[in-house]
This record gives sequence, structure tokens and C-alpha cells, in this order.
Amino acid sequence: PSEQLDPDLNVRVVEKRSDGVVVRGAKVHTSCSPYVDELVVLPSRSMGAGDEPWSVAFAVPVATRGLRLYASDFLHGTDDSFTRPISTQHKMIETLTVFDDVFVPWERVFFHDRPDLAGSAALGFVEYHRFTAVSYKLPLLDVLVGAAMAIAQANGIEHAGHVRDKLTWLGGYAETVRGLLELAALRCQVEDGFACPHVFTTNLAKWTFARDFHKAIELVQDLAGGLLVTGPSGADWDSGDVRPVLEKYLRAAWPADRRLAMLNLISELTTRL
Repeated sequence: PSEQLDPDLNVRVVEKRSDGVVVRGAKVHTSCSPYVDELVVLPSRSMGAGDEPWSVAFAVPVATRGLRLYASDFLHGTDDSFTRPISTQHKMIETLTVFDDVFVPWERVFFHDRPDLAGSAALGFVEYHRFTAVSYKLPLLDVLVGAAMAIAQANGIEHAGHVRDKLTWLGGYAETVRGLLELAALRCQVEDGFACPHVFTTNLAKWTFARDFHKAIELVQDLAGGLLVTGPSGADWDSGDVRPVLEKYLRAAWPADRRLAMLNLISELTTRL
């Protein structure tokens, strides 16, 4: 950080006082910050000589003066729950979190001016976060597998050989990630009463998830077909003149209402992430 043209690109200490420090800089894609009480701020990398001002860790209330949250887009600007059954109700908000000369009392500072601690603090967070990150991706993989099976049935193609191959691959992918994650927990090391997930197995689970995620999306989209992006809007479906036409021509093995509901769910999961 000390070699960057703009010293504020990473959070740093700009002033030390008898009662605390003043920090300036920013953190990018901070998850859930608009609806939490406290932010824990850690270095995001290892530090070296000259990086002392950036080698700081602390916790502050979100309502602290000078702390600003620039939130990500929410609800995509539509309230059409027909085409967007998920994002009209649920979305995790991320923020650009800016510290504009924020005062932090000493009792809230974990360490400062310690390049020797920066890397281990960042790594300690990452090793737990990778485990939890894969853990909360498992329900998404389960939904993708279930949605793929359902849309294959809705489209009347579930017995085709290439469809069965795709469904088998999806199930194997989800269970491989689950198995690696459970193995990382079973291989945990307990230190001072804290269970630390097995680092290599956790990394392998995260790598497997990330390596094959886009292929999983591709297969689910392939099974669903073009109506993912060409289907009708909620206003069309609610129209007394239009809906009978849609019910007639957009049905398959399932009635149009159930088929479109599944297609719109898959569209949210795979084309509007």
C-alpha cells in the first residue's frame, strides 16, 4: 500500500491521539453492512516495511461519524414478482465502505503499526470464510439440481439420454462439494477450544465449487431453454386477454403456470445473478 499513488485505497491510520486513532480509506464489497450493528476491519493482505499505517485492525459501530456506505443495486428496479420471484423479496446488499477520517477509540483497536500481524490476521479470516462461503453455497447447488430436475419434467425431456447425463453431472457436482466440505469439518484441528476447519480440504472444496459453477449454470440453462429470456412479463400473465394465449402455447408436460414459475425461478438463479 505504501507504494500506491493514492494512499487512501487501503484503510490506514492518519492520526494518533491519546484516546484513539483516526482512519481513512475504503473497503470494497462489504457484505450485509447496511443491516449490521458493527463492522470488523482487518488488513486484506500481508504488509511489509513502510506499511505500518495500513497495518491496523479495529471494530466500529456502523453509525460512526465519517463512515459511509455506498450500497449495491437492490431489487433491480422492478417489483414484478412473476418474473423475479426471488429478488423482489430477498437480496444480500454489498457496499463500498468508506472511512472518511473516522475516529476509533483505543479500546476498539486490535492492533496498529504491526505489519508482522497483518498477513496472519487476513489469513485467519480467510480460512474461516472459505469454509462458511462454501457452506452457504450448498443450498444454491441443491436448488440448481432440483430446478434442473423439475424443468426437465416440465419440458417433458427427463428421459432423454443427454438430459439424464446432465442431471447426473449436476448431482455429482453438488455432492462432491458437500463431501469435501464435510471432510474439512471432520478433519478440523481444535486449538484453545476453537475448531479450525482443515485448510487444504477447505481450499479444495472452494476450488471445486468455483471451477465448475459456470458449467452447472450452463447445464441448467440448457435444460430450461430459450424461455428463460423470451418469456412473458407479469403484466402479460395478469392480462385477461393475453393469459389464455400464453396458457395455450406455453404449456408442455406441465401447465403453463407451473412451467413458467419454474422457468422464472431458474432465470433468477442463472441469468440475473
